[in-house]
Amino acid sequence: MATLAIGDGSQSTPFLIQTSEDFEAVWHDSGSYYYELTTDLDMDGRVLNTNGDGGNFHLNGKGHKVINMTCGAYWHFWGSGDIRNIEFYIVSGLTTGLHQTCYNGAVLQDVRIHWQHNGDVYLSRDWPQGQPVYQNVVLSGLATLKHIANQEGFDTSGCYVAMNRDPNNSDGVLVSDIYDSAEYVNLDPVLWNLTPGSVPSLIPQTGDYSRYTHVRGTTLVDGSPVPRAVRAVTMERHELIAQIDSESDGSFELVTSPYTDGILVYAFDEYGSLLKPDTAYGISDVTHPQTPNGYRYICIQAGTTDATLPTEPWPTAQLASGTAVFEAYKLRQPMLHGPVTPKRILG
Repeated sequence: MATLAIGDGSQSTPFLIQTSEDFEAVWHDSGSYYYELTTDLDMDGRVLNTNGDGGNFHLNGKGHKVINMTCGAYWHFWGSGDIRNIEFYIVSGLTTGLHQTCYNGAVLQDVRIHWQHNGDVYLSRDWPQGQPVYQNVVLSGLATLKHIANQEGFDTSGCYVAMNRDPNNSDGVLVSDIYDSAEYVNLDPVLWNLTPGSVPSLIPQTGDYSRYTHVRGTTLVDGSPVPRAVRAVTMERHELIAQIDSESDGSFELVTSPYTDGILVYAFDEYGSLLKPDTAYGISDVTHPQTPNGYRYICIQAGTTDATLPTEPWPTAQLASGTAVFEAYKLRQPMLHGPVTPKRILG
């Protein structure tokens, strides 16, 4: 799946999509996670094609717009989740639109799709895996809607067709006056701007991001910044929240969502695992001897250890075993800080 910086993909703390790059990555590889859009996005013509396996994918656009999209040949969503509260503005594509979007019984709810080009477009086609569900979907733009569904059995009454419609197509509710808000009878005015004289559009919403938190700092040893492992844990049971390695200048940012109260943060040196015979080691792998000697050993020359391990005590400069070479580093005292109150990332 796409890796996003903020959130954990759960329903309570969804991944936050903040850039066009994030959105493109999520669309192509979403997985079974929850996502939320925090702002309008300009895709700058990026091509959004097939989402190979949407899984139980959930996207809440919070009323924001995704503009300047290019769809290529298709714009598939192969999942069984839902897309809600979002507007798509599509500038070009071969068979442009949310073509086959609601595969496997997915839900499209409170969505506006606007085509900015002339052409024949489709919203979705029928698939045996599951019928899509359309609720309060507004279709608008310069294109001609050929079909919402090309086989019988679909309930397309949740689609408002505020655009040209092919004469052979009777799908959806055709709006005779696209600027008359009274014709969009089921749209919720809490979510939709129903100002007379314009096609309904979604109202951007501000999310509650108070549970998205982080801790920033610098790892110091004797007053000098050094890279170390940094870990955040809960106060009560010392359960792991997050762990990263600080940068070469000692700086770090631990994402601690959804924790907002006091936590513990500590910096330490990775001790690694026991050295093993006949084992391949790569650069930066960390190991240590059976008997602790106050040092850890970091691989500086990749290779495979001997069948017989070096005799202890190990040297405190360099250790060679087979073709692998390790540099010895004195273990430094762990530093514990707490309670630490995480800061909000947004807002």
